[in-house]
Parts: sequence; C-alpha cells; structure tokens
Amino acid sequence: IQAPDWIANDLPLSYNFGYLFYLSTSDRSEAPTNRNYFTTDPLPVSQYQVNELVVGPGEGNELLMFVDVSTPFGATTTEVATIISRRPEDVTAVVDDLLAEAD
Repeated sequence: IQAPDWIANDLPLSYNFGYLFYLSTSDRSEAPTNRNYFTTDPLPVSQYQVNELVVGPGEGNELLMFVDVSTPFGATTTEVATIISRRPEDVTAVVDDLLAEAD
C-alpha cells in the first residue's frame, strides 16, 4: 500500500494505513462504521506492506482501504480507495502456510 506524492510545508508527514469496515453488510447506504488500522502508531514512511487482507464483504468483495496523512501539528487528511479482496483459491494451503510460519 502506498501514499506517494504528498507535499506539505509542515514536515515530517506520518502515515496511518488501514481499511474501513461495515458492521452490517446488508445496508451499504450508511458510512463504514469501523476503522481498522494495520499498525498501532502512524509510520514515518509512505508505504506499508500487507501480506494478507480480510475478505471484502458482500458479493463484490469490495474493501475500502485508507491512509491518514498527518503533519506534526495534527492536520490530517484521509484518502480512500476501493479494492477487491477475495478468498484465496486454496484456503487450506494458506492456513497450512500460516501455521508453518507460526512454528
């Protein structure tokens, strides 16, 4: 995930990446109700590697990714992008790999 080309006079910028989640998949007319961050603190770099994502809800598997870009003085702007995040074709193999990594 990247947030390139941000320009500001108040440096350094910090970046907080995550995804937005609806608590109810039945009514998408409401704004997303939950912000899930990938890290506990903002990062000093404009990119973050994510190896696994949650499956996007609903038939379209659309997931809203976001980045909060902040100045040292607390001014923050948020950019949102929609991606498709589907289940892996071989779920068992992915789970086996994760269990092997945990050992």
